[in-house]
Amino acid sequence: MKKLSLKNYFSLTFLVLVSVFSTNVLAQIDVASPLILDMVHHNPGEAPYQSAYNDPAVIKEMGYNGKVYFLFESPALAINWESVDPDILPKGSEERQWVDAKAAQIKEMHARSKAQDMAIYAMSDLVLFPKRLIEKFGIENTFGDPNNALTEKFIRAQINEMFDQFPDLDGLVVRIGGETYLHDAPYHQGAIENKKSPEKTIIPLMKILKEEICEKRNKQLIFRTWIAFDKNIKDYLEVSDAIEPHDNLVISIKHCEGDFHRSNAFSKVIGQGRHRQIIEVQSAREYEGKGAYPNYIANGVIDGFEEHASMPKEQINSISEFVEKRPDLYAGIWTWSRGGGWEGPYIKSEMWCDLNAWVMAQWGQNTNKSEEFIFNRYATDV
Repeated sequence: MKKLSLKNYFSLTFLVLVSVFSTNVLAQIDVASPLILDMVHHNPGEAPYQSAYNDPAVIKEMGYNGKVYFLFESPALAINWESVDPDILPKGSEERQWVDAKAAQIKEMHARSKAQDMAIYAMSDLVLFPKRLIEKFGIENTFGDPNNALTEKFIRAQINEMFDQFPDLDGLVVRIGGETYLHDAPYHQGAIENKKSPEKTIIPLMKILKEEICEKRNKQLIFRTWIAFDKNIKDYLEVSDAIEPHDNLVISIKHCEGDFHRSNAFSKVIGQGRHRQIIEVQSAREYEGKGAYPNYIANGVIDGFEEHASMPKEQINSISEFVEKRPDLYAGIWTWSRGGGWEGPYIKSEMWCDLNAWVMAQWGQNTNKSEEFIFNRYATDV
């Protein structure tokens, strides 16, 4: 029998350890363990991506422990609102048929994730209600204000129905920045007022969500900062100071400010405040060909792009430095394996998306390893 070389022995041992780690379910992961999440960001209004990363089994093998479903795969569009009023989406109506079909589609997706012991997160725009509800209660001019009594009531009801009707849901990813996408939501309407104001919107909304999701249901809330409080450190710290930390509350921050654009500054809010942070990374960069040509960005994301080296020494300029300096705040990595932006190019090979996503997933759960070590593993083993 051929002897196993020392090199092959260590490679085999590492693969076994990775396999054991990736089978953990959310219930087995304590709050100190990183969330390693992936999402396929389908382009609103376009046909969904046909991607290997839609399959939970594929991303589990890459090292992920949870899947984030995109906006139009969210239970926010699939609840029936019967706890508020059965006439909002009456049985037999065109709207109810659409919602019920969406619910069936989502439950099938969730079942595939649960079969792989993957945690399930849904990204949802807030505030987003059925048009019939808005008309029935005459809140056309107020439903985008979380301080409004009726809006708060309906947000709480919405959360209750989402988790009651979709019990496999482990948490919500909340999006308030940017425009509300309604391309694939014909019977709903969305709005958010003063989305950049900590006092008027961010803090009161986060308090509602924290109470309903984190405290009452012991589920996870991932609150995104994008185009809300991701650039202004004063605003970020105001939110951080106003909201008591909770094990189930995580703040999501892109590694750069604004969109995933190489020329944008490294995020100044990473490593700040007192809440755990998960870092968003785009694997197929929308301003850099979307994976249509060789484009390896994980090194710059992990260790810092060269233009970030000139930042003041007291500032964090890479996510490896973030993990080194503030390990208490590091909650994990969230990649967009595909998507972002509109239109092409529409790639046939996902090789460059795969390289970036794989390295980020593996490094995210093994931050004591260098990017070079992780990259070499991909090159030799994958």
